[in-house]
Amino acid sequence: MTILALALLFVVLIVAAIAFETDRARPLLRHFAWFRRFEQLSAAEARFYGTLALGLGVCCFAALLTLNLFGQPPRWLGTMLAVATVVLTTAAAGLFSAADE
Repeated sequence: MTILALALLFVVLIVAAIAFETDRARPLLRHFAWFRRFEQLSAAEARFYGTLALGLGVCCFAALLTLNLFGQPPRWLGTMLAVATVVLTTAAAGLFSAADE
C-alpha cells in the first residue's frame, strides 16, 4: 500500500510540475512569492539547490535502508523517509531542469 501511495505522490508531483509550464498557469502562479523567487534563481543557484535537494534525498533513502537493515522501523518513520526521498528527488530534478533553461 505504501508503494502505491509513493507512486501516486510521484505522479502528482510530475503533473504539477508540467502544469507549471503552461501559459495559463504561469500568470496565476506569479501571484505567489515562492514562485517569483523560483523564477529569479540564477542557473548557479538552481544547480546548488538541486544538488542540495538530491543529496538530502539520497541521505533519506540511505537512512531508510539503514533502518530496514537493523530491523523493521516504525511504519510512520519509514513512510516519512520514503516520502521525503520522493519529494526531494523530484524537486532536485525540477531545479536541475530550471538551471538548464
